[in-house]
Amino acid sequence: REELGKSGFAHFFEHMMFQGSEHVGDQEHFRLITEAGGTLNGTTNRDRTNYFETVPANQLEKMLWLEADRMGFLLGAVSQKKFEIQRSTVKNERAQRYENRPYGLMYERMGEALFPRTHPYSWQPIGYVEDLDRVDVNDLKAFFLRWYGPNNATLTIGGDIDKAQTLAWVEKYFGSIPRGPEVDKAAKQPVTLDHN
Repeated sequence: REELGKSGFAHFFEHMMFQGSEHVGDQEHFRLITEAGGTLNGTTNRDRTNYFETVPANQLEKMLWLEADRMGFLLGAVSQKKFEIQRSTVKNERAQRYENRPYGLMYERMGEALFPRTHPYSWQPIGYVEDLDRVDVNDLKAFFLRWYGPNNATLTIGGDIDKAQTLAWVEKYFGSIPRGPEVDKAAKQPVTLDHN
């Protein structure tokens, strides 16, 4: 969960997840999937970030390796240069989608009005510019270590697959990745109405 003063981390890290790992170079993630005949993307909302590929079934093992590699070996490849490039990209995206669009800030203002200031739903997933400016690469790495672990992930596979073989590959590639910290459910916050 994001916290006040560190908004937009989940979305920022969505961008970082496509910047290579210790075993896959910059832009190689895209190349490996598109050359396999696949498509890919990621999305972030207030409750989750998801990454997805659609590939021919005969490419499944490679995709499982690629996803496990991102989960287990990404941080060693996160550099200050990549961090700065993606920070600029996210800030430009925010400007295009929110600040430079008619009524673009409406949903941001609505979240701020509906939820307490410290609740993650009070800000948009893209975050505030001042938080993006304040963050450093170590803050982002700490976010990854806290939230990106096999015990806080759901892997969904569908298609013309051999279930037993697929489970064996999942164990082969994800099984040795260390668990992250335990994830506690967020405390329920009381609803209050302002009668002013």
